[in-house]
Amino acid sequence: MRLTPDVIFVAGNLLVRAFRPWTGPTPIVATLADPLATGLVESLARPGGYLTGVSSDAGIEIWGKRLQLLKEAVPSMAKLAYVGTQLERIGATRHAIESAARQLGLSVMGVSVEEPSPEEYRRLSAALVEQTPHAIVLAGGLGAGIVQLAANQRLPAIYPAASTPTLVV
Repeated sequence: MRLTPDVIFVAGNLLVRAFRPWTGPTPIVATLADPLATGLVESLARPGGYLTGVSSDAGIEIWGKRLQLLKEAVPSMAKLAYVGTQLERIGATRHAIESAARQLGLSVMGVSVEEPSPEEYRRLSAALVEQTPHAIVLAGGLGAGIVQLAANQRLPAIYPAASTPTLVV
């Protein structure tokens, strides 16, 4: 801090905790893991305390933000399908997606698959044709195959990981 930097870049929650008391008004830009649950920020939208950055695990609150972004990109969206492998095992995520969808006035349906396989993608595709959602949110576990499925059905989609596109409209 004697060097009086304009900004401090750090990687990891421990370094943020170590630097925070010493930085004063010097901004910290960090990569973090679940900054809400670890108490480093009060809100993802307004982290406060001269701290900003990105998170590899932004916590459960991020699902609401993802759906808001999708709704902004597709204002006419009224029906949303969230898809993933074994959805019954992701209770908190499922609840967060359903709750955020209801707050946005969307009807929501979950479509679960057992594992990413050609047969399951065909079943998922048929279910999406039958349910006719206006968009898809990927809850996890399907990888690049869901990108192709959404593109084939011309459905806007949002994905939780960098290994798949963030937003396809």
